[in-house]
Parts: sequence; C-alpha cells; structure tokens
Amino acid sequence: MNKFPLVFICLILSSVTLAAQENPFLNEIEGLQFSKQEKFKGLRFLSSTREDVLSVFGSDCAAECNYDESWNIAFRYIDNKTKGSKTEGRITLLYNARPEFYGKLQGVTLSPRKKYILPETAVFPKGLQCKSAAFPRESEIEACWDGTTLAYYFYSEDDPKGAFKKNELVLVRYEISHDNFMNILESEPANPQ
Repeated sequence: MNKFPLVFICLILSSVTLAAQENPFLNEIEGLQFSKQEKFKGLRFLSSTREDVLSVFGSDCAAECNYDESWNIAFRYIDNKTKGSKTEGRITLLYNARPEFYGKLQGVTLSPRKKYILPETAVFPKGLQCKSAAFPRESEIEACWDGTTLAYYFYSEDDPKGAFKKNELVLVRYEISHDNFMNILESEPANPQ
C-alpha cells in the first residue's frame, strides 16, 4: 500500500489546522482587522497575562489604554468572579473558573476614539451574522458576530438628536470561544443543588 497519499493528506490538514490556530478571527471586516496587527499578534487568549499585556502595550495599559491615535483598547482577564452556567434538565448550575486560569486574558475590546462610520459598501464576511443587540442605551444597536470569538457593534439608525449616526461603530470585541470558556470551568458547581 502506498502511504504517500495518506501522509500528504495529513500534512495538508495539519497546515490548515495550524493556520486556523494562528488567527482564529477569520471573519474580520476589511479595514478593521486588528488581530493581524503586530501588537495584537503577541497576545494569546487563556495564556497571556497582565504582564504580557504590559510588555506589549506599556506600563499604563493593564486594563485599558490608547491602542493608537484612533482606537482605545480594553482587556478582560479571568478571575475569581468569572463564572459560567450549565443547564442540566431544569436546573441551571453556576461554575467558577479554575484558579490556574486566573489572570489569563479572556477578551479584548477596541472602541473608536473618534466617530468611525462603517461605509455602506463595507463587506461583511459570510461568517458574520447580524442582529439587534441588547445594549445599555436607548438606541438600536446592531451586533455582527461570527458565532464564537468576534463581534462588531454599531448603530443601526441615526440619532434624532445627532448624538450618533447610522453605521457608527461602537466597539469591536474579541474573546475566547464558548467551548474554550466552558473548558476553563471547575468540574464541581459553585451552587450545588
């Protein structure tokens, strides 16, 4: 039996898997591809710590700072308040994050420092699904989310008072996937029944 085809297929699959691990954010909108920028590339969810963030972004940037002249960046870390829930039958149980993940990077949020209007011609990758989002404002906000790790939030209408415009970007959020989040939780619930 010739093993060449099997070895060739394994090599292709491993290179595709490696490429997906290098950049899990394959649905970024053109012009808003932060994960491809050098500063962002040095961060790894569930691995990078505050110290790693400080070494890349500077000593005043553990939680939030200026990313550049146009964007602010904020970081979320896993801690003893990080919880997840699992529903078993009719019972929802809360689980704490495992202590070995405390201090690890959970998510990154970028927000524009000046108004950033998505052009009407903006191309949304097929992997993004858009719908109205619950947000703590009285306006209609649209969320375009890839279903796992990336979301864009923007206004879906003009503000009658002129405070914001349709397609004005509110924020871009990168975070660990739901599956990865569930994997960092303790095996025993915090609220056993």
